[in-house]
Amino acid sequence: FEEAEPDQRTSEQRALEKDKHSAKPYAHLVALEEDGSISGMLNLFQREVDVDGEQVRVGGIGGVATLKKKRGRGVATELLKRAMEEMNNQGFDVAFLNTDIEDPKLVRLYENVGFEVFHKPYAFRGKSGKEYEEHGGMIASLHSQEKMERIKQSKKVLHLGEGNW
Repeated sequence: FEEAEPDQRTSEQRALEKDKHSAKPYAHLVALEEDGSISGMLNLFQREVDVDGEQVRVGGIGGVATLKKKRGRGVATELLKRAMEEMNNQGFDVAFLNTDIEDPKLVRLYENVGFEVFHKPYAFRGKSGKEYEEHGGMIASLHSQEKMERIKQSKKVLHLGEGNW
C-alpha cells in the first residue's frame, strides 16, 4: 500500500478502469502483524472457462499489495503460497494472474510460487459488455498440468469471462 496521492486520471480513465476491473473476489487473504495491523493482502477469483470445448476451473489472483515499509520481507510470497494452497484445495485446474511482465522483480515473485509467463493475449468482458484483450498474464498448474498445456497450446485467445482481476 502506498499513501494515497491525488488521483490524476481523467473521468474517462477512471470509468475505463472501473469497467475493466468489475470482477468480484470470492475470498480475501490478509497478512496481519502481531498488533493486528495489515501488512499485505490479495484477492482470489474463480471462473469456469471454455478452452477448445473443455471446461477449465481457473483460480485468479489479483490486488496483491504489501505495505511499503514491509516490502522485501516475504509478505507477498507467503500470501501467494497460501493463495495457491487454497485454490489447490478448492480443486482449481490452473491459476491465472496479470502483472507487468516487463518487470523482472514481479515476474520472479510469481515464478517463485509456480507461475510462468503466459506468452499469449487473454481477453475478458467489462461490466459494460465491451470486450478487452490484454497481455501480461501468468499461469500456473494446480490440479491439471494437462489443462494448463491445453490453454497454452490453444489457437484461441483465453477468455476469462466478465471482469479482469
